[in-house]
Amino acid sequence: MWAKVNSFSFQQMPIIKENCEIKYQCTKSILIAPAKVKADCLFLNWHSKAELLSFNNIIDARAISFSMNIKELKLLCENGEGQFVEFKQKANHPNQIVEEVVGFANAKGGSLLVGVDDSGNPCGLKFAEDDAIFLTDYINNNITPQPPFEYTLIAISKTKSVIQFRIQSGSKKPYGFKIGDTKKVFYRVDDYNIQASRELKNILRSTMHNRGQTIKYTELENEILKIIEQGVRLSKAQINQKVKFSSRKVSDCLVRLVSAGILKIIPDVDDDLYEYHEQS
Repeated sequence: MWAKVNSFSFQQMPIIKENCEIKYQCTKSILIAPAKVKADCLFLNWHSKAELLSFNNIIDARAISFSMNIKELKLLCENGEGQFVEFKQKANHPNQIVEEVVGFANAKGGSLLVGVDDSGNPCGLKFAEDDAIFLTDYINNNITPQPPFEYTLIAISKTKSVIQFRIQSGSKKPYGFKIGDTKKVFYRVDDYNIQASRELKNILRSTMHNRGQTIKYTELENEILKIIEQGVRLSKAQINQKVKFSSRKVSDCLVRLVSAGILKIIPDVDDDLYEYHEQS
């Protein structure tokens, strides 16, 4: 099975992993890799206006990283924020930076551009290198476990630069923002972060440590699967209304079903949804 990403006019698309395969052309290129590929990083050098249409089929890709100059940065910013890109105008709100890094590390990775306003205008930072060092230390000291990331500086003038943080999809999920004795877990959905539900946190943890696990079907599992068959997507609250088991047992059962690859969770800011996982 092959995963494809359509794009336009990529000058160069190297992939830094020996066991990965890549094919590309200079125009209307198609990035091709096995669907089960495990790449540490994908570096895309933007040559002309390009549109990243989909990376969802590249399984276990650790990060989407853009190595770029000012021209390419502006082209990326024109596409706005999304699943893999977030803008922050200033570096003086480190807690917001930490939340974005946590969200990317728990999801599919991405790029955080500091020195770009919400409209996508690269305004830059006068002391970008100092800001990058401060934010790097702040991230490492306030996220547990420490997330996989790096940064580069993109000069936009003689005096200002944009910081590009490249965050990988981590292998030690769930990552959390340490606030006192608590740990807040965020997850990137489209162009925003959500605070992870109890179920999502347990699914992230279980998926990292119990891949390929089997599941024993009990009355509860059978009942939930029958209920979900009747609807395209259902929330935990909707499922709770239809079964005779406690909310905690339903929660644990949903985690097991998702971890086993039977159900799929769709994280949402209000209430996560569940549906049957499409098998390839």
